[in-house]
Amino acid sequence: MFSCLNKPILFSLLFVLTAVPAFGKVEAVKGKTYHLSSQHGPWMIMVAAIKDVPVARRVDGMSSSEAANTLVYELRKKGIPSYMLRINNSTAVLAGNFQSSKQELAKRVLTFVKDYAPAFMTDKRNGALFAGRKPLSGAFLTVNPKADANSVKARTLDPKLKKYNSSDEFSLLYNKGKYSLKIATFEGNSFIQMASHEQIKGNDFFERSFGSGFEKTLGSGLDESGQKAWELCRALRQATRYGYDRNYDSWVFHDRNKSYVTVGSFQSPNDPKLVELAKRFGSKNEVHEGRDVIVAQTIAIPRYVPRGSQPEKFWVLDVKPTLTKIPGR
Repeated sequence: MFSCLNKPILFSLLFVLTAVPAFGKVEAVKGKTYHLSSQHGPWMIMVAAIKDVPVARRVDGMSSSEAANTLVYELRKKGIPSYMLRINNSTAVLAGNFQSSKQELAKRVLTFVKDYAPAFMTDKRNGALFAGRKPLSGAFLTVNPKADANSVKARTLDPKLKKYNSSDEFSLLYNKGKYSLKIATFEGNSFIQMASHEQIKGNDFFERSFGSGFEKTLGSGLDESGQKAWELCRALRQATRYGYDRNYDSWVFHDRNKSYVTVGSFQSPNDPKLVELAKRFGSKNEVHEGRDVIVAQTIAIPRYVPRGSQPEKFWVLDVKPTLTKIPGR
């Protein structure tokens, strides 16, 4: 803790952190104000609470807003995204955009806090006096105060799902955008949920449909669904090999009860390229026996199959592609 003997500010220093290069390049413009918004976070580090002193005690020095801006600038110069937030007669500084309170990077950043002393705080002319060599050692993780609870929950990825998906080279988690277009969904086979082994064997419909190989046809539920999704994703990335006119930036994600494939990487849900992709992968209206019917798109390997032959691989896409947010963004 330290107090201000000069003008507008009393530094109730609760916390601050040090720099870690893991964030990469971060914009740092001296004099520019970086305001906290609900889009940051959802988990952050509370860096400092800087409080204005009563008017009667003010002399020379920085205001709490000036001090916060300076602190934000210092942190950004070290590669840490930082922001300021005005709360009553105080200005808070928050830093980092973490997806989880348990994220390894967040822990590493906090570790540096105890050894970091902002340069501007050592100059008494700025209005701050503090004791000790580590005045900013009280930093802690908190939810972005400008984000509502539902938003934080939506942007916080389940650690188990993250672990399950992070080893996949085509994982949607590695998509650099905020949105992607979901074109195919693979769920555990519905027959697994509605019929046991004995029921299938004794049912004429199942016997006629699957014969003695019904176990192979049903597969292993979600494991098989995940494999199908991954194979489609890979095929789309290599589509020109199989007779298609272009390759696609495709991704796969495995949820608790399904796997799905997406295409594209978009920063905005209004990107015009989304319309093109949705049209390419969406269902078509066709006339069948005098009636209008909706026909889902399919992907086959190879694209053109000789008459009388079967494709090596074949997938039926979702009837209607849907915009989906990248998990954890």
